[in-house]
This record gives sequence, structure tokens and C-alpha cells, in this order.
Amino acid sequence: MKSFVRFVVFMLFLGCFGCRNETEKGLGMEDLHAAKRLEAPLAGYVDAVNGIAPQADRTVVMSRETQTIAVYGWAVDTAAAKPGSAMALLVNNHLIRCTYGIERPDVATALHSGKYTYSGYSCQIGAGAFNASGVTFEPILMTGKGTYYSGPKVVVTLGS
Repeated sequence: MKSFVRFVVFMLFLGCFGCRNETEKGLGMEDLHAAKRLEAPLAGYVDAVNGIAPQADRTVVMSRETQTIAVYGWAVDTAAAKPGSAMALLVNNHLIRCTYGIERPDVATALHSGKYTYSGYSCQIGAGAFNASGVTFEPILMTGKGTYYSGPKVVVTLGS
């Protein structure tokens, strides 16, 4: 019986190994207003918006037919040398919570630390957030210590 209990505990541990940020619920503007913005720039990158890499000026041109924008990237808390506690996009003065903790071994390799393996994120911006010309968003990484990093804004323009 003891070996069965050990096996179950071991399987539960394996099943949750690599879990990130699932226990933190709710992330809203009140959380952002209560937190202190860190002066250091966000260590991270918006890799793609609907599969398109942002241009050097952090713009992306999408079709007017676009209904949802899928944003993919990575971000880390450099001061604590680990991933943050939550990732969001600031869009029209609203926070859109991202799925954070996606495995990114490329980031861990590039930053020379296995602690950054689960630093990826993905986020969806619905058409309701668009204006006539598109949408602008700002990546926000919460640290879990009452502080956050803010990244450079990305402008998505709706073309013809």
C-alpha cells in the first residue's frame, strides 16, 4: 500500500511539473494601479502577431477582415532571475490576461538559465478592442511582488 501511495504522489508531482501561474486568478486594472512600475525595461519580446513578426518600428499590418489577434512572445523578471507571476496586454486601458508559462527552451538557452524555460506567453485580442485603424497594445509582466515591467507598445494597423 505504501508503494501505491508513493506512486500516486509521484504521478501527481509529475503531472504538475512545469505548471505555471494557474493558481493566480483575476488580473485587472486595479492590480496594475496598485502595483509599482519598474524603471527597468521589460526583458521580453513580441515574437508574432497572427504569425507575423512585428517590423523594426513595432508595427504589424493586418487585413481589415481580422477578427482576432493572437499575440505570442516571452518575458522574464530579470531582477529576480525567473519568469514573472502573470502576463497581460494593456489594450485601451484594459488588461487582457495572457496564458503565461509556456515552455520556451530557446529563451532559456539564449539567456543562459534554465529558470527561464517557462517564460512564453500567448494572448488573444478580440475585434471589440479594435478601433477604425487597428489596435495598440503594451505588454505587461507582473512580478508577484507588487511591481510590474512594461514593454514597448506594438501597433497593429488594419490595412485594406
